[in-house]
Formats: sequence, C-alpha cells, structure tokens
Amino acid sequence: MGAAKLVYENLAKLFPKSKLTARSIARLGNVYAQTAFFREAAEKLEEYAAKYAGEKDAYDALSDAVGFRKGIGDDAQAIADTQTFVRKFGAQKPAEAATAFWSLGAIYEKQNDLDAQIRHLRGYLATYRASDATREVMAFAKLGQALWQKACPVKTVDGSCVKAERELSLRIAHHRTDPTHCGDATKVKLTVVPRDEGNVRAAMAAFAAAIAASKGTDRAALYYTALAKLGLAERDYERYLALPLPTGLDFTPARAARSHKRFDSWLVGKRDVALGLKHAYEAIVKLGDGATAIASASRLGQVYESFSGQLFRAEIPANLRTGPYAEEASQTYCDAVTEAAEPLETEAKTAYQLCLQTSTRLGWFSDASRVCERELGQLDPNQWPTASELRPSPDQISRIEAVENPPDDLR
Repeated sequence: MGAAKLVYENLAKLFPKSKLTARSIARLGNVYAQTAFFREAAEKLEEYAAKYAGEKDAYDALSDAVGFRKGIGDDAQAIADTQTFVRKFGAQKPAEAATAFWSLGAIYEKQNDLDAQIRHLRGYLATYRASDATREVMAFAKLGQALWQKACPVKTVDGSCVKAERELSLRIAHHRTDPTHCGDATKVKLTVVPRDEGNVRAAMAAFAAAIAASKGTDRAALYYTALAKLGLAERDYERYLALPLPTGLDFTPARAARSHKRFDSWLVGKRDVALGLKHAYEAIVKLGDGATAIASASRLGQVYESFSGQLFRAEIPANLRTGPYAEEASQTYCDAVTEAAEPLETEAKTAYQLCLQTSTRLGWFSDASRVCERELGQLDPNQWPTASELRPSPDQISRIEAVENPPDDLR
C-alpha cells in the first residue's frame, strides 16, 4: 500500500494534466481508506469529485467521501459534501439525490438540533416528497415528533411536558404526615407545563399527514404510522392530566350532598376521558409494532396512575384545616377522595402488568417497558421490588487491532 501511495502521489506531481492523474487521485483515496486513514481518504475522494465531476465514478467517490466523513464524526463536512452531491448530481440522479438529502437527517438527530431537524424535514417534503412513499410517512411523523418536543419549554418526564413530585416508595407502610394534603408523598403528583400552541398545532398537522400518507404495509411505514397515532393521543393525554380537581369540596354532613354531586360529576367526566385514551392506546397496541405498542401500554398504566395520584395527593381545602373540627373535616375529605383513588390505582397496576406481558410477548424492551417495571415497584414495592444493584453505563472500549475476513462460503 505504501508503494502504491508513492506511485499515485508522484504521478500527480509529474503529470498533472494526464488523464491517468485523475485516476490516481481516486485510487489514492481508496488506498487511504484500506489503511484506515479515513479523513485523508475523504479528502482525496472530494478532490477527485471536484476536479473530475464529469467522470462516471465521481458520483461514487463523493458518496464514499460522505460515508467516511460521517464515520469519523466530521458532521459539518459531511453536510457540505452531501449538499455538493445534491447540487452536482441531483438533476441526472434524482432518486440518489433524494436519498442523500434524506441521510442528513441522521446527523441533525445525532446533534439533537431540533430546529435543524425541522428545517431539514420540511425541505425534504417540499422537494422530494413524491420520491418515496415510505419516506413521506417517516418525514411527516419525524417532523411531528420534533415539533412536539420543541413545543415543551422544560425537560419532559417520560415524554410528557410535566413536572413530577414524589418520594421513592419503600417496602413499608406509609401514612399521611402532611396536614395539608391527603395521602403520602410516594404517590405521584403531576403538574402540566403548557406547550407552545403554534408548535403543537403544527405537530398535530404533521402527525395527521403521516397517517393520511400511509398506504404501505412495510415495517418502517407501520412504525411511523403508529408513532403518528401515538403523537395525536399524547396531546389528549396531556389535556387529561391538566383537568383540575374541583375546589371548595366539603364532605362533612352539612355540605356533603352538594360536594358529592360536584365531585361525582367530575369523576365521571374524567373517567370518560380516561376511557377514550384507553381505546386510543389499545388501538395502537393492536397494530403490533413493538416500540409503539409498549409505549402505548405504558401510557395506559400512567393514565390511571396519574388519576389516582391526583386524588391521593389532593390538597385539603384551607377552610377545612382550621377550626375546632379541622381534623375530622380533613379526614372526611381525604376519605372521600382516596376511596375513589384506590380502584384507579388497582387499574394502573393491572395495566403495568399487561405492559410487561406485552413486552415479553413481542420481545421488545425499551425505556417504556422500564417505566412499567419502575412504576409497579413504586405502587407495590412488596410485590414488585425494584432492582437495587448498581449498573453503571459502560464507558471503556478496546480498540480492534485486526479483523479477520470471514471464510468465502460465509460471505
């Protein structure tokens, strides 16, 4: 390889105008690639594609250069090379140009640059939407996801734009110790953080477009169609979380009838919304896509856990916490709301167990399945104890010194 490199370099120096010099630049790039000097390989292939764009293999050279730039993490040059590729070869190779432009999305996703992702996906849809039916669905679904994420001004909790408060549940009985709230601090308390409405509307439109564009049955189209349906359901889920508990409730005998009427009406209404969400998430589970099925199954548990947590963590009205009968009035209030909360928590446990069963059945384990495992440990630590061993992320890797080619009969 060293001798070949020397020959190609001297050829370029001694005969700069020879047609063979053009071939030597491309060959030199291949020599660098075979000896794992990928940056140098990319530079030579870029030089060849720039000087000899009319050659038949200039397309392949620049395409390989993009691959090498991505491999070494030189994202800026990979983007520049791709843009050059689209500009030079887009007219005669439109399908390849569409693929090249689409590949830029992986770079922006790796950089977690939501603005760049949104611009890129909109640009792809504006120029190459008709080039590939599956990619059209993917582009709309990814665009919806990016806009939905951008709409939240805070770091999300399990994908929801909320703030969560609770303590770790241990294998002991808990009792209410906070005189201002019902229940104990191990029950989840969620506060919804409003999303930017403009981005939410744009995200919902993108999700709807992904579903409308879905006509194929391949796995990628199925996943992104299910992802879009999940995105539409997520908006309703956050609206559901934001439904406030009625204020001014008083379940002491003198005022119980009116308060029960208001409370029961609210309870029925919120249960109806929960049932609608349950149907939406179950429909996604039935699509059979592993990732979105587990995410939807996890949400089913969270629908009922958040409902029960809202009741368990209800704040006792200030007027009930004062006066000579404050303790009795507070306890009566908490008895009423926790009586409604207990069956909801049971439904949440059942949903999380079904989530883990679905995960096992589909052979799919993810952050969503870990949510189901985590929440069962939080709701019932005696029955579902949370694993306590320390498992640090691996941060040490060994360098591969040599790789033996597979036998010919296995290639």
